[in-house]
Amino acid sequence: MTNLEIFDKACERGHLTPCRAGSYWEGLEVLIQAIEQDTSITPAFRENLTELLITNLVARLKVDDYIAANPGVRQETIHKPVIVFGLPRTGTTLVSHLLATDPARRSLRHWEAAEPVPPATTETLLSDPRCLRKHIAQELLLALDPRLARAHWEFAEDPTECDSLLSQDFKSAHWAMLVPQYGNWLHACDMRPAYAHHKSVLQMLQAATHGRWNLKSTCHGLFIDTLQATYPDVRMIWTHRDPFRAFASTCSLVRAQQAILGAQVDSDVVRSSCEVYLTQLLTRSLRANPQLSDGTVYHLWYNRLLQSPIEEMRELYRWLGDDFTPPVEERMRSWLSAHPQAKYGKHQYSLAEFNIRESTLPDIFHDYLTHFSIAREAPMA
Repeated sequence: MTNLEIFDKACERGHLTPCRAGSYWEGLEVLIQAIEQDTSITPAFRENLTELLITNLVARLKVDDYIAANPGVRQETIHKPVIVFGLPRTGTTLVSHLLATDPARRSLRHWEAAEPVPPATTETLLSDPRCLRKHIAQELLLALDPRLARAHWEFAEDPTECDSLLSQDFKSAHWAMLVPQYGNWLHACDMRPAYAHHKSVLQMLQAATHGRWNLKSTCHGLFIDTLQATYPDVRMIWTHRDPFRAFASTCSLVRAQQAILGAQVDSDVVRSSCEVYLTQLLTRSLRANPQLSDGTVYHLWYNRLLQSPIEEMRELYRWLGDDFTPPVEERMRSWLSAHPQAKYGKHQYSLAEFNIRESTLPDIFHDYLTHFSIAREAPMA
């Protein structure tokens, strides 16, 4: 498998005119090399990774073609986007879902991140055939095995991670969690082209469907400088949780994702790659923190969010300077009622199953816990 082979297959599938130019080329090449060099990758896992490469490249090439044919979309102004970040498993998804209930806001939907071209209109955002097809397929999967949704689940119409867009430039933590060797390159690469693509997609989608953007991805904590350079008036929500609990939960999620794709899962490798990722996240986020003014970042604690979600959202809206109207509150309450935390079963995980010992983790975990006075959660086995 080579980048040229992936490129040709993507052009054929997307009925695209080949044009081998774009910022995606470098990351794609590094990722393919990492896959080829990893002798632990099973044939099934390799096949699924190849499919993911092609799917992401098709989406990227279609975006480039659309914008080339419709250059006016680049005149769209992304005004004060709200971006949620933090360690994985710290409530970023819950905050994103609650914000998405507000009709004045605009979330990146799961289905449109994967198939953004042609952009949906305001009227068709949740009824587009691409959205409906995806939702039906997901319902069938859950009917076969509801356990798939215990750790994390997004329906087609749900808000999704910005990582989906960064993946189309082949510079994202999503790839690092699947192919650990790629992570070393990611943490040192120039992310400006990936965020430029991120912005281009938002401009393209916004031209057809307006609203104030609220987005989320844990990986933004790695690249706060690039994020701010791309969106100078960005408002950030930083979610906080006991990092040891977040670490174990992340390992469990990554292991499940790899297993679904046919990987021969090694818990020690999962732990190691997650430790590298979380260490980088904490180190870079804490390094950037002194430069983040009070008007730029809002700190939100996971345990408070779970205990009093409406009160926490009311405080967040006050910080944003937005009205927390009765209809918005009712929409959030309705969503919470329909989506209890363990709707598909409790997500079970522990430190022990990944051979994690708090005493041996990097100091940054303890520094982060102390710096933000984060409450410890109940001990795990």
